[in-house]
Amino acid sequence: MLRLASSTRPLLLLWDIDGTLLNAHGLSVRAFFDALAHEFDPARIAAVRETERVPFAGRTDLGIALDIVERAGFDAAASESLERIRRAFAVFPSLMRQAAERESDLSVEACPGVLELFSKLRGDDRFVHGLVTGNAPETAMLKLGLAGIDTSWFTFGAHGNETGNRRDLPRI
Repeated sequence: MLRLASSTRPLLLLWDIDGTLLNAHGLSVRAFFDALAHEFDPARIAAVRETERVPFAGRTDLGIALDIVERAGFDAAASESLERIRRAFAVFPSLMRQAAERESDLSVEACPGVLELFSKLRGDDRFVHGLVTGNAPETAMLKLGLAGIDTSWFTFGAHGNETGNRRDLPRI
Protein backbone atom coordinates (compact mmCIF):
# COMPACT_ATOMS: atom_id res chain seq x y z
CA MET A 1 0.00 0.00 0.00
CA LEU A 2 1.26 3.45 -0.95
CA ARG A 3 1.80 5.60 2.15
CA LEU A 4 2.53 9.30 2.11
CA ALA A 5 2.75 11.82 4.91
CA SER A 6 -0.37 13.93 5.00
CA SER A 7 -0.03 17.38 3.51
CA THR A 8 -2.31 20.25 2.72
CA ARG A 9 -1.21 20.17 -0.91
CA PRO A 10 -1.95 17.15 -3.08
CA LEU A 11 0.80 15.26 -4.85
CA LEU A 12 0.81 15.76 -8.61
CA LEU A 13 0.78 12.49 -10.58
CA LEU A 14 1.56 12.90 -14.29
CA TRP A 15 0.64 10.02 -16.56
CA ASP A 16 1.70 9.06 -20.06
CA ILE A 17 -0.87 7.14 -22.07
CA ASP A 18 0.48 4.72 -24.68
CA GLY A 19 2.38 1.86 -23.09
CA THR A 20 1.85 3.21 -19.56
CA LEU A 21 -1.92 3.35 -19.09
CA LEU A 22 -3.09 1.54 -22.23
CA ASN A 23 -2.19 -0.28 -25.41
CA ALA A 24 -3.96 0.74 -28.64
CA HIS A 25 -2.68 -2.30 -30.63
CA GLY A 26 -2.02 -0.31 -33.82
CA LEU A 27 -5.51 1.16 -33.99
CA SER A 28 -4.29 4.72 -33.67
CA VAL A 29 -1.57 4.26 -36.32
CA ARG A 30 -4.11 3.24 -38.96
CA ALA A 31 -6.48 6.09 -38.08
CA PHE A 32 -3.57 8.58 -37.99
CA PHE A 33 -2.63 7.89 -41.61
CA ASP A 34 -6.30 7.96 -42.63
CA ALA A 35 -6.72 11.39 -41.01
CA LEU A 36 -3.70 12.81 -42.86
CA ALA A 37 -5.04 11.33 -46.11
CA HIS A 38 -8.17 13.46 -45.60
CA GLU A 39 -6.07 16.62 -45.88
CA PHE A 40 -3.14 15.64 -48.09
CA ASP A 41 -2.85 13.63 -51.29
CA PRO A 42 -4.15 10.18 -50.22
CA ALA A 43 -1.87 8.34 -52.65
CA ARG A 44 1.26 10.04 -51.32
CA ILE A 45 0.24 9.46 -47.69
CA ALA A 46 -0.54 5.79 -48.50
CA ALA A 47 2.88 5.42 -50.15
CA VAL A 48 4.57 6.60 -46.93
CA ARG A 49 2.43 4.21 -44.90
CA GLU A 50 3.27 1.25 -47.14
CA THR A 51 6.94 1.85 -47.85
CA GLU A 52 8.42 3.70 -44.88
CA ARG A 53 8.79 2.73 -41.27
CA VAL A 54 7.57 5.85 -39.52
CA PRO A 55 8.33 5.59 -35.80
CA PHE A 56 5.41 6.44 -33.50
CA ALA A 57 6.66 5.37 -30.07
CA GLY A 58 7.97 8.15 -27.85
CA ARG A 59 6.91 10.93 -30.22
CA THR A 60 4.21 13.58 -30.30
CA ASP A 61 1.30 13.54 -32.72
CA LEU A 62 2.54 16.81 -34.20
CA GLY A 63 6.08 15.44 -34.65
CA ILE A 64 4.75 12.28 -36.31
CA ALA A 65 2.45 14.24 -38.61
CA LEU A 66 5.25 16.59 -39.66
CA ASP A 67 7.46 13.58 -40.40
CA ILE A 68 4.81 11.81 -42.52
CA VAL A 69 3.89 14.97 -44.42
CA GLU A 70 7.54 15.68 -45.18
CA ARG A 71 8.17 12.08 -46.30
CA ALA A 72 5.14 12.44 -48.60
CA GLY A 73 6.88 15.36 -50.31
CA PHE A 74 5.06 18.31 -48.75
CA ASP A 75 6.69 21.30 -47.07
CA ALA A 76 5.88 20.36 -43.48
CA ALA A 77 6.92 23.75 -42.11
CA ALA A 78 4.62 25.72 -44.43
CA SER A 79 1.68 27.38 -42.69
CA GLU A 80 -0.71 25.68 -45.12
CA SER A 81 0.66 22.25 -44.12
CA LEU A 82 0.34 23.09 -40.42
CA GLU A 83 -3.28 24.15 -40.92
CA ARG A 84 -4.01 20.93 -42.83
CA ILE A 85 -2.42 18.92 -40.00
CA ARG A 86 -4.67 20.72 -37.49
CA ARG A 87 -7.71 19.77 -39.58
CA ALA A 88 -6.46 16.16 -39.75
CA PHE A 89 -6.19 16.14 -35.93
CA ALA A 90 -9.83 17.25 -35.79
CA VAL A 91 -11.05 14.18 -37.75
CA PHE A 92 -8.57 11.70 -36.22
CA PRO A 93 -10.66 10.78 -33.15
CA SER A 94 -13.78 10.01 -35.21
CA LEU A 95 -11.74 7.88 -37.62
CA MET A 96 -10.21 6.03 -34.70
CA ARG A 97 -13.63 5.40 -33.16
CA GLN A 98 -14.94 4.13 -36.53
CA ALA A 99 -11.94 1.82 -36.91
CA ALA A 100 -12.48 0.46 -33.39
CA GLU A 101 -16.11 -0.34 -34.21
CA ARG A 102 -15.27 -1.81 -37.64
CA GLU A 103 -12.18 -3.88 -36.81
CA SER A 104 -12.73 -6.35 -34.01
CA ASP A 105 -9.07 -7.41 -34.00
CA LEU A 106 -7.99 -3.86 -33.09
CA SER A 107 -8.85 -2.66 -29.64
CA VAL A 108 -7.67 -0.32 -26.92
CA GLU A 109 -6.97 -2.03 -23.61
CA ALA A 110 -5.83 -0.78 -20.23
CA CYS A 111 -2.38 -2.05 -19.30
CA PRO A 112 -2.32 -4.72 -16.58
CA GLY A 113 -3.04 -3.28 -13.13
CA VAL A 114 -4.10 0.18 -14.30
CA LEU A 115 -7.84 -0.15 -13.64
CA GLU A 116 -7.13 -1.72 -10.26
CA LEU A 117 -4.71 1.08 -9.35
CA PHE A 118 -7.21 3.78 -10.28
CA SER A 119 -9.96 2.07 -8.30
CA LYS A 120 -7.67 2.19 -5.24
CA LEU A 121 -6.83 5.85 -5.85
CA ARG A 122 -10.47 6.86 -6.38
CA GLY A 123 -11.53 9.40 -3.81
CA ASP A 124 -8.00 9.87 -2.44
CA ASP A 125 -7.62 13.65 -2.36
CA ARG A 126 -3.89 13.41 -1.68
CA PHE A 127 -3.41 13.15 -5.46
CA VAL A 128 -4.15 15.26 -8.53
CA HIS A 129 -3.86 13.50 -11.90
CA GLY A 130 -2.62 15.05 -15.13
CA LEU A 131 -1.42 13.86 -18.53
CA VAL A 132 1.92 14.32 -20.24
CA THR A 133 1.33 12.56 -23.53
CA GLY A 134 2.29 12.63 -27.16
CA ASN A 135 -1.40 12.40 -28.04
CA ALA A 136 -3.57 15.38 -28.97
CA PRO A 137 -6.18 16.08 -26.25
CA GLU A 138 -9.19 14.64 -28.09
CA THR A 139 -7.25 11.51 -29.03
CA ALA A 140 -5.99 11.08 -25.47
CA MET A 141 -9.52 11.23 -24.04
CA LEU A 142 -10.86 8.84 -26.69
CA LYS A 143 -8.13 6.26 -26.04
CA LEU A 144 -8.60 6.48 -22.28
CA GLY A 145 -12.36 6.05 -22.65
CA LEU A 146 -12.01 3.08 -25.02
CA ALA A 147 -9.69 1.46 -22.47
CA GLY A 148 -12.28 1.91 -19.71
CA ILE A 149 -10.31 4.58 -17.87
CA ASP A 150 -12.35 7.42 -16.38
CA THR A 151 -11.30 10.54 -18.29
CA SER A 152 -12.61 12.88 -15.59
CA TRP A 153 -9.55 12.03 -13.49
CA PHE A 154 -7.31 14.04 -15.78
CA THR A 155 -8.10 17.70 -15.33
CA PHE A 156 -5.09 19.12 -17.18
CA GLY A 157 -2.13 18.06 -19.25
CA ALA A 158 0.50 18.70 -21.86
CA HIS A 159 -0.39 17.15 -25.21
CA GLY A 160 1.30 16.16 -28.43
CA ASN A 161 -0.45 18.72 -30.61
CA GLU A 162 1.39 21.51 -28.75
CA THR A 163 4.93 20.63 -29.81
CA GLY A 164 6.79 18.44 -32.26
CA ASN A 165 9.34 17.47 -29.60
CA ARG A 166 8.22 15.23 -26.75
CA ARG A 167 10.95 16.59 -24.45
CA ASP A 168 9.15 19.95 -24.45
CA LEU A 169 5.96 18.50 -22.93
CA PRO A 170 6.80 18.74 -19.21
CA ARG A 171 7.52 22.47 -19.58
CA ILE A 172 4.10 23.02 -21.15
